[in-house]
Amino acid sequence: MVMLRWLLVLLIGVAAGWFLRGWQFAAEPLPAMTDPRPSLPPAAFVVEPGPWQAFEAAMAAGDAEAVIRVYGNVADPGREPELTARMRERILNHGRLATGRKDLESALTLLERYTFYYHRDMEAHYRLAEAAERLGRGQVALEALLAALDVALTGPDPEPARQRVAALVDALAAGRLAIDDRAGAMALYQAVLDRDPLNHRYRFLLATQLEAAGDLRAARRELEQIPLGGHDAVAMAALAQRISESGALADRFADGLPLTRFGEHYLVEVTLDDGQDLRLLLDTGATRTVLRPRVVANVPGAQRLPDRVRIGTANGVVSASRYQLPGVTLGPFRIDAPELVVLDLDGLGSGVDGLLGLDLLGRFDYRIDPGRGRLLLAR
Repeated sequence: MVMLRWLLVLLIGVAAGWFLRGWQFAAEPLPAMTDPRPSLPPAAFVVEPGPWQAFEAAMAAGDAEAVIRVYGNVADPGREPELTARMRERILNHGRLATGRKDLESALTLLERYTFYYHRDMEAHYRLAEAAERLGRGQVALEALLAALDVALTGPDPEPARQRVAALVDALAAGRLAIDDRAGAMALYQAVLDRDPLNHRYRFLLATQLEAAGDLRAARRELEQIPLGGHDAVAMAALAQRISESGALADRFADGLPLTRFGEHYLVEVTLDDGQDLRLLLDTGATRTVLRPRVVANVPGAQRLPDRVRIGTANGVVSASRYQLPGVTLGPFRIDAPELVVLDLDGLGSGVDGLLGLDLLGRFDYRIDPGRGRLLLAR
């Protein structure tokens, strides 16, 4: 019995000791847990923008190179065709959506860079031409269309591209010819032929302008490159006839009369019977030869004719006096008793004595040779 009592006391003591030890452990703080991974700087947790966000940011900033770089990262691997198509459409529409000149300039720059890297994208060249035309940059538009033609000529149907080029080239050439810039018009035709040597229409137009400029050898060479059936046979025969006649005329009167450039026109000297030299403006569009009143007043033997004539001028139709002179000499040819119109010629300058019109020129076979600066005459 006594033994049992001591065993119970021992068990109670052990239990009390364990209870007090657990309370002590709970009161002490646990050691801090540490992350075994290395710490990273805060910047490493910034989320990078996706390609579309980067693309839009570059577009908004007007950074053409950045736009093309982002586009290339998406397009070149070929893994994201839908995103590539979306970006391409955004680039190509940039010019059409531009409202102000600054935006249009930015679109032009972007399209120029895009077509530089993606030359085979024909539609991009067309969009570039549109933007350039809106900005009044005809030469840039032409280069873009010719680049599109380069691409089209390797495809099955280049005709639509040819038509778009022709519309612009014809408009530009008409403007050049309107200001008597024949060389500029020929440069446009040659630019097309450099890309499209089988474009016989432009080879014919080039030959026509070369003949008019007096370069008969070059005109004949261009005409001979057009095959039978390559262009209108009647027009080609007429041009060949003019080239032949001009060549014969040049042989008959190789020297001709010297021409002096006067703005967009030429001056030619004629001689009166009294030895007086007159400087006349060569005007193949004028039906009458006109002299200033002060000139006629100093011509011995000049006779006023009774009837007046009505003549069209820049200021409208006016009434003018007619005079007959003893004679006029052009180079080696003398014209007896020519009838001329006497009229004030405002705006021509004091160094011009009158106009040489078709009433006198029409008495000769004549050609104007701008290349050599000569008026060729023959009877």
